[in-house]
Formats: sequence, structure tokens, C-alpha cells
Amino acid sequence: EGMAARGTANKGMRMCCAGQGAGWAARRRIAARADLDNGRGSVQTSAGQKNSVKECLERLEGEISEGRKDRAMHLANEMKQSGDLKAFGGASWVPKRAYALQDLRLNKIEPTALLSPEEDYLEKLSASCTTLYLALLASTSFVGHWDISQTLALAMLSAGAIVVDKVGFNGGLETLAIDSLARYLSDDYVKRVSRHEAGHFVVAYLLGILPSGYTISSWDAFTKSKQL
Repeated sequence: EGMAARGTANKGMRMCCAGQGAGWAARRRIAARADLDNGRGSVQTSAGQKNSVKECLERLEGEISEGRKDRAMHLANEMKQSGDLKAFGGASWVPKRAYALQDLRLNKIEPTALLSPEEDYLEKLSASCTTLYLALLASTSFVGHWDISQTLALAMLSAGAIVVDKVGFNGGLETLAIDSLARYLSDDYVKRVSRHEAGHFVVAYLLGILPSGYTISSWDAFTKSKQL
């Protein structure tokens, strides 16, 4: 009878512990759902946490687009404290040091490797387009048996359009046309521009600076700002 009583007591204790465990699990699920509804990032499930971070980022983007920089910065700092934006403003400031050529050679550093890379694809494409246009103008005047006055008139009209673009729009029309053509012809150019702009964002993110906007192409800038 004593063994039976102990077995019954142990069974009762296991049932009690199981009931407490179920109660704790239910309370954790309720707390997790409340955190998700409130937009906090303390949800234990991975899917809930991803949704929470996405919602916070959408709120952050909305504050930036509305021009509320103080509220956006406050939200970004809250996300940093919660661990969602761990590296925001986490860059360490290093004093600038001017290296002499001799220091670089002692450390076996090639000085030319420190120079900024040059992007001349647009210049080459612009030169190619100019050459093609002149060739078409010459061939058209030859095939069409134009006289010298007609050829000069078209050349003057083209030169006038270029001057208006350079003076009135600071070369914006040419840049818009050449950049759009380059993005159509070269996927490598599109990737280089995207990585370049991403580098601006990464530096700003590490320095704790929120971007006010971005443009990825000349056409994108024209459609957003209505300016060339």
C-alpha cells in the first residue's frame, strides 16, 4: 500500500509539473504574440521575429520618406538597442594619417592601389555615339546628295542643341540619354553603379547616418526630382 501511495503521489506530481509547463508555454506564446503586435523584436519564433523586423523597417522608411528625421533616428536607435540594427553607428573613428611614399614602400603597399578607380565607360560610350552620329550625317548627306548648305544647317542645329543642353541643363539631357543607353547595353555597368551606391549606404549605416533618399540611375533621379 505504501508503494502504491508513493506511485500515486509521483504520478500526481508529474501531472502537476506537466500542467505548470503547459501554463508557462501558453504564457510565453501570449507574450510573444503581444510583442509581435507591438512591433518589438523579442519574439522567440524566427518567423515572428522576421515579421517584426520587417514592420519596423517599413515604419523607419515611412518616417524617412515623410521627412521626420528625429523620429526616424529615434526608431533606428531603438532597433539598434533591441539588436535588429546591431552595426548602426558602430564604426570606430580612426585618426587620419598621411602616409609618405617611403612608408608605403616599407610596408610593400603599391601606391597606385590606393587611388580611386576611374569609371570611363560613359565617356567612351558618348564618344562612340558622337562618332556614329557624324558618320551617319556624312553618309546621309552623300547618299541623299545634299548640298553643303543643308549639311551645314543640320550640323549647326546639332551644335546648338548641344550648347543648350550644356548651358541650360548642365549636360543633363546628354547624361540622361547616355546613362539610359549604358544600362541597356551593359549589365556590368548596372552592377558597378549598384555596388557604388550600396557602398554609400554601408558607410552611412556604420556612421549612424540615415539616408534621406536614393537614386540608382539618371532616369530614376529625373522621375523623382523632375530635374536633369
